Amino acid sequence: MFAFALVSTQIVVFPAFSQTMEDADPLQYADIADLSAQAPIIIHITVKEAIKVDSERAPNAPPGTQRYYIIGATNALIRGQGGVGETIRYVVDLPLDARGRAPKIKKQAFIIFARRPAGGGGDNVQLVAKDAQVVWTPSREQRVRSVVRELVDPNAAPAISRIASAFHVPGTVIGEGETQIFMETEDGSPISITVLKRQGQRKFWAVSLGEIVDEAARAPVRNSLLWYRLACFMPRQLPAKALGYRIRLLGMARIDDGKLFQRVNPYLVPENHPLAHIEGSTNAVVAEGNFSGRLMFQGAGAGEGPTASAVVADLIDIARGDAGTVFAAPASQMQSCERAESGNRVGKSYVRFIVADRPGVLAEITAAMRDADVSIESLIQTEKTEEGSVLLSMVTHDSRECNVAKSLAALSSSTSLQAAPVVMHLLSDQD
Repeated sequence: MFAFALVSTQIVVFPAFSQTMEDADPLQYADIADLSAQAPIIIHITVKEAIKVDSERAPNAPPGTQRYYIIGATNALIRGQGGVGETIRYVVDLPLDARGRAPKIKKQAFIIFARRPAGGGGDNVQLVAKDAQVVWTPSREQRVRSVVRELVDPNAAPAISRIASAFHVPGTVIGEGETQIFMETEDGSPISITVLKRQGQRKFWAVSLGEIVDEAARAPVRNSLLWYRLACFMPRQLPAKALGYRIRLLGMARIDDGKLFQRVNPYLVPENHPLAHIEGSTNAVVAEGNFSGRLMFQGAGAGEGPTASAVVADLIDIARGDAGTVFAAPASQMQSCERAESGNRVGKSYVRFIVADRPGVLAEITAAMRDADVSIESLIQTEKTEEGSVLLSMVTHDSRECNVAKSLAALSSSTSLQAAPVVMHLLSDQD
C-alpha cells in the first residue's frame, strides 16, 4: 500500500517586531515569549495598594528583595479565558535599590503574567516567574499582544521537545553536501531543518513545518515564534545520539533461510552501531552467532607497519610449514550455499534526485514509488539552483530493495531527472 501523504509546508510569516522598538527596549522578544507561553492569564493592571510583607511572614523571599501583596485595578485583559474581575491580587518580590530601599510602585501600571493558584480563584492569581511583572508601556502591550496572537494561532510553530535524528550526505564535489535535522515536538507535528552547501554559493538553510521542504521554504523571520522556538530550544551542538547515521563502506555476508546474501556497498550506518565509529584506515569485522551474539574485531588495515607485519607473518608461516587453507578447510570440503536474491532484502533506503524545476516532477516521482509499492517516510525539496535544477531527497519506509530499484527503473527515461539518482541503504538492526 502506498503510504505517502502530501502535507503542505507551512511557512510562518507572522510580522516581526520593529527592530528599532526591540533594540530600544531591554525586554526582548524571547523574554516576552518565555513569559507569555507560561501564562494563561496576562493583564494590564494599575497598582492600587502595595502592602509590604514582613520578612518573618516571607521566609522564602530571595535576599535583597521586598515582598509585596499587590491589590491592582484591571485595565485590560490581554490573555485569559473566562475573564477576570475589576480587582486582581497577587504577591511579588521586588529588588531593593543600592541603598537597600524598597521601590515605590503604588499607582504605577504593569503587565503581569499569571495563572490561577491551585485550588484558588476569585481575585487571586499567581505570577508564573519572579520577573513576571513588567512595567507597562503602550509599545510593550502591543508587543505582548503580537506574541499572544502567534501563540494561540491554530498554525502556531510547535514547541520543540528534542532532536530526534540528523544525518549528512556529502555531495558529488568535495565541500558540498546536505544536512537534515528532524525534531520531535510536544504536539507531535513535524518540523525539520535542511542545510544545503553548494560550491560557490552561500550556505542555505530552511525550516519546514510539514513533511516536505519545497523551494519556497526559508529560514524563520527574526522575532517570530518559529525563530524563538528554534533559537531558544535547539542545543549548541547536536547530541551524539541524534546524529543518526554515518556513511561507511561495508562488505556484508549472512545466511538467511539457508541462502547466502553477500554485498559490498556504501551504507548509512546508525550511530549506535559499532561500525559507525570506525575511522581512517582502521578496519573492523562484526560477526554475529546464534549463541555468541555480536562479536567485533578491529585493527589497522593499511599503512607500512600493518602491511609489513602481515607479510612477515605469512613468510614465517610458510618457512615453518604452517601454511593452511584460506578458510581453515579445503574448498572441496566446504558446503555450497544457494545465492540469495538481494532484491528481496527489506529495509529503509535514502534516495536523492536532481530534477528540473517544473510542475509535475514531484507527482511523477511519487507515482513511480506508489506503483512499485514503496512507501515514503520523509521527503525534502530544496530551492532552485542557478542552473534551474532542484535537489529532492527522500527516505523510504521498510521496502523491498527490488521495489525501490523498480521505481527508479521506471524513472530512468524521465526527462525530469537531470542526473542519475543516488541510492544508499540504511543499515538496520537485523543486518
